[in-house]
Amino acid sequence: MRRLPILVASILIISTLSISMVSNIAVAQVQEEDVDRAKMEALLHWAYISAGDLNGLAMQYSEDAELYWIGGPLHGLYMGSEEIMGVWSRFVAGNEARFVFIRSVSASAVGDKIVVFADVVFHLRRAGAPGVVELDLSYILVFEKMDDMLKIMEEWWIIESARSLGG
Repeated sequence: MRRLPILVASILIISTLSISMVSNIAVAQVQEEDVDRAKMEALLHWAYISAGDLNGLAMQYSEDAELYWIGGPLHGLYMGSEEIMGVWSRFVAGNEARFVFIRSVSASAVGDKIVVFADVVFHLRRAGAPGVVELDLSYILVFEKMDDMLKIMEEWWIIESARSLGG
């Protein structure tokens, strides 16, 4: 049951990417080294979140990026880099400490995009609250190559489970 949301999200992303590929035949294909770079960018993305580095995060997004936050108090769809950075500002302000653990990460090219799938765990110490909360996430990042840079076009933060680890 835990994998159902990521399966549904994966199907939606791949079908969306397939439609965009058909509508834009002249788009350049990504190379294998771009797929490896996308994995590194994803790891850097989670490190920026853990460190609360809003400037680092901001540099990774395209202007028209989308963030799908599934579950928790920030649940919603956020459109555009400015709105997304507002979400990350609230997240960083609401969590005094953020630690990330990557359980698994994989990436594949889909036309002109690179999709990174991961199982990620965040340990959060909420501002002004005792104890630590563990968030078990399914995480999807969709990168597009813009000039020679990879930019996040789409991000899925899917909370699979949350539990208190005590204080």
